[in-house]
Amino acid sequence: MGFCAGAARASLDEVEQCQAIPDEIVFFGPSAEARPPRRVERYGAETRTLAANPEGYAGHGVGHFRNCSARPAGRRMQVLRFSLRSEGYFFPGVVNHIAIGLRSRLTGFAPGVHSGNERFQGRGIVIGSIAGGWPVEDLCPGPFPLVQPETWGRLLGVTRLWGQATAGENHCGPGLKDGQWYRFIVKADDASLRYTVYDDKGLVLRDHRFVDVLTRAPDRDEIRGNSGYFVAVMCADADASCRSVPTWRLQLKDFKVSWQ
Repeated sequence: MGFCAGAARASLDEVEQCQAIPDEIVFFGPSAEARPPRRVERYGAETRTLAANPEGYAGHGVGHFRNCSARPAGRRMQVLRFSLRSEGYFFPGVVNHIAIGLRSRLTGFAPGVHSGNERFQGRGIVIGSIAGGWPVEDLCPGPFPLVQPETWGRLLGVTRLWGQATAGENHCGPGLKDGQWYRFIVKADDASLRYTVYDDKGLVLRDHRFVDVLTRAPDRDEIRGNSGYFVAVMCADADASCRSVPTWRLQLKDFKVSWQ
């Protein structure tokens, strides 16, 4: 499945908007009225209803991507803060998950294939459940859904696709429940990642930092120059497009990107 040149330009325009950081993002699954997955983004008083993702592929997952953010000179630590609540998305036994990436870049689209094979670069966390299968993944033991760190780039031993590599059991975060608010702070610098998860009462559920030893050159060197971020929503259907999964909703509010 492809898209026209006009759609390609539109997607590039959206992905490269460094200053356009939303205050709130709401992702919707397919509705009872047969509406496809979509996202609503709020920028101050302005609300935008958008397609599932900026790339224009119906067979890819729902997502918000930026290849850049305003980075002051000399700042090395990128920080993403947000509160998350899900409805009908997180439940045991279903491989639904959200990938949150920092120091990132979406270097290209891979038409006609699984959305997980988009060419992401960066480091961050996965929220939810993942099935595994990549050569260098070291999955958390569960029970799912939960939080776990992940890196994205060229995988060792894989020359055709880009993918993800999780950091393993010692770095696993807390379990999550549908219908509850959680507060996240995710920080990424040239070599490490730190994430903190709070419940709706402000209790720290997990505060963890680790040095990324999975990323190899040239990704490791390129990530030092990256200033982007992304939120990619994956579902359990065959192409991760979130079209055949029952109606669901994901809300990210108080969304802020900064540098330290």
